[in-house]
Amino acid sequence: MRALLAAVGWSLASSIALATSPYTAQYAMTWHVGLTLSAQATETLRVMDGIYTLELAAKASVGSATETTHLMRTETGTWQPLDYTYTQTLLGRTDTKSIRFNRNQGTLSILHAPEEPEKPIPEGALDPLGFRLVLAEQLMAGTLPERQVMPLLDGDTVTLRRIDRIGMETLRLPIGDVEAIRFALTHEPVREDRTFHFWLAPSLQYQLVKLDKQDGKRRIALELVSYQAGTDAP
Repeated sequence: MRALLAAVGWSLASSIALATSPYTAQYAMTWHVGLTLSAQATETLRVMDGIYTLELAAKASVGSATETTHLMRTETGTWQPLDYTYTQTLLGRTDTKSIRFNRNQGTLSILHAPEEPEKPIPEGALDPLGFRLVLAEQLMAGTLPERQVMPLLDGDTVTLRRIDRIGMETLRLPIGDVEAIRFALTHEPVREDRTFHFWLAPSLQYQLVKLDKQDGKRRIALELVSYQAGTDAP
């Protein structure tokens, strides 16, 4: 019995480790920011000395955008974001937002607006990229609920988001046909001017294969072109 429990525990740990293994994913991107741009985007997950770096970088003819988060695990195995940065350059103008998570103090530091007072962090708060690592691990472990509410960083503050598991769909993407689980992310309370749908693929360790996000007049859409797993990913 002990051997069986040990084997199950090892299998579960191995599956969860796959969800947070390094990778590089390339996407075709549609970016609407007053004008509609076609872009190429690359997402990478790297791990060094216990720090996870997840970065999504996009380049178009007249602009670029990069968002980066650094995370680590606590002693209890939960994810702890350390900082989050978003930089956008459009038509020669660059805007940067940078947030630091001060877990020991339970506050957020708004680094791009140092005159702003620090803000409290709700328990379990995550950043706009890192929350997908949590979902991937839940899917690997078979513990993902059909609906859950997460506190997520939104601009300079943390707001509640409801995440609904819609169901499995077959997607026709640049990489080929992919079976993926569709999710909807909704503000609590609901905001009609915002929609956010994303798809995670079981065959790719539940990583992102498609995204469609509308925020007022801004829209971002991603579709997977290529995926490479492992520490040798470029």
